Amino acid sequence: MPLSQYLRRPVVILDVLVFVVCCAGIIHIHQKAGLGVGLLESSQHVLVDQVTDVRTASVLRTGDHLVAIEGQQLSHVEDVEFLLDALHIGDRVECTVDRAGDHVTLEVTLVPYYGLSYLIIVVLVILAVVGFNKLRQADVSAQEALGGIDVQLTRRAD
Repeated sequence: MPLSQYLRRPVVILDVLVFVVCCAGIIHIHQKAGLGVGLLESSQHVLVDQVTDVRTASVLRTGDHLVAIEGQQLSHVEDVEFLLDALHIGDRVECTVDRAGDHVTLEVTLVPYYGLSYLIIVVLVILAVVGFNKLRQADVSAQEALGGIDVQLTRRAD
């Protein structure tokens, strides 16, 4: 058996493992919960820069400063992501915001962090990578079938 066939088996196993990990990642990112807002960090405050989900628009407003989630003080955008990582879409969280100088406590229902278009792009990228690997493997197989002969096609001038 040629050496390339011995090497091909681990590559196929690796491809399958990568594919399984990617599928698990898609499921995980599909279930990631968020507030439905775009956040900015400004001078030790977490600012609601934009409201991206209509379900959140009735609760949070552009310009709100997030002070706390579930009583945990916030100073960085990463604090918000860390606190929400343990929660699920549909869970309700208590958010304290500074709105025009007044501290207001609001209940926000968590929404999907990533939109459908993002998930579609991720799936297409995974399929493209898998397809590229299959083409690469087919090219190696074709070269083996030709016995390592380098074939070049040229156009004949008439």
